[in-house]
Formats: sequence, structure tokens, C-alpha cells
Amino acid sequence: MSSRERRQKRKNRKKNSQTYRDKTVKVRKNLAKLLDETPPPSPGPMQNNDELRNLAVDRRRQQLRRRRGILYAKISRLQESLKQEIRRKERYRKRCQRQNKNNQTSPEAKVSALLKNVQVPKIVKKKLLLSEVITKQLKDRYSNLKKHSEKKNYYKIVKPDLLKKHKLLSLSKQFFKHDCYKKSVSRKVSAKLMKVKKDVQDFLEKDESSCLTKVALKNQSPLN
Repeated sequence: MSSRERRQKRKNRKKNSQTYRDKTVKVRKNLAKLLDETPPPSPGPMQNNDELRNLAVDRRRQQLRRRRGILYAKISRLQESLKQEIRRKERYRKRCQRQNKNNQTSPEAKVSALLKNVQVPKIVKKKLLLSEVITKQLKDRYSNLKKHSEKKNYYKIVKPDLLKKHKLLSLSKQFFKHDCYKKSVSRKVSAKLMKVKKDVQDFLEKDESSCLTKVALKNQSPLN
């Protein structure tokens, strides 16, 4: 139901209610006039009960009309709020679509933006497009890797030797991390250190050296 139809329906309801009230007032006036002109009969219990019942019915009708009006107003407010939320959701959805469209730029668009107002040979443009396509593929493949072992294998395939040689490591960070695979460096031990270690071990293993150490400890004075 449109807003115009609801307004028309409320207008008709108000008009009918006013007509009913006018008729009720007119009937009551006629009844009061008739009662004034006729002598009052002897009051009986049945007549008093009917009057009380009529008053209770009128009171309930008024309460129902009041509650119905409150509910109609609440429904109208909720419907208006729902329309506003639907419009807001649609606006945010379109904004999100535009944002995603801007983020997912094709390699052709990137090359065109890079060569804007610049005249270059066709082969140069083709090579730039090739580099953008390869970069996008590597980036997508790397983003799909979840395990560390897969990233290590990926790093073994895409070795940064040439990138490092041509100083392009900073541009390659978008399709792999340089610290995902580290070569194990063997620890170098000098021959001189090994010889000293062997001499110390031989010295400690000799019985004479152990005896000399015991005698020296006994002859040593406590003050020293």
C-alpha cells in the first residue's frame, strides 16, 4: 500500500468516526429531550444495569480507537525507517562496488596510465604489458599460498639473484617476501682453534699434570 493510499484511508476513517460521533451525540440529545418530556419511571435494577453496560462498551471502544491509532502511527514510523535503511544499504553497496572496481585495475589500464601523454614504441608498450601480467600472476599465486613450506618452494623457483643484481628487490615485494626462505650458513671453525682445543684436552688427560696440580694446591699458602 502506497503512502497516498494510506493517507486516503486515514482520511476516510476520520470522516467516518466524525459521522459516527455526530450521530451518537444527536441520538443522546434526542434521548435526553425525550426523557425530560416524559415522567421518569420508577427505577429498576434492569435499567441501571443496561446504562452501566452501555457506558462500559463506549469506554472500551474509545480505548480501542486510541490504541489502534498509536499502533498505526508506530507502523508508519517503522516503515519509513525501513525505507531509509534500504536506501542507505543500496548506497553503500554501490560505493563498495565502485571501490572494488577501482582496486581491481587490469594490466592494460596500468600500462595506459603509466604511458599517459608519453609516446613510446609499440614493442616497449608490449614489454611493459608483459611485465605487468607476470607481476599480477605472481602476486595472485603467492597470495593463494597458505603453508610456509609452499612459500619456501615458491621462493626456490623465484630466486631473487637477478632482482638483487639489478636492484629490483623493492619492486618484487608484492609477489613474495624475501625472508620466507633463508639459507643455512655453516659455521666455520679455524684450524688454530681446533689445535688449541686438542692441546687442552691432552693436557687434562695426562696423569702427571693432574698430580702436579694437586701438589701445587697443597703447597699453596692460605694467605695467597
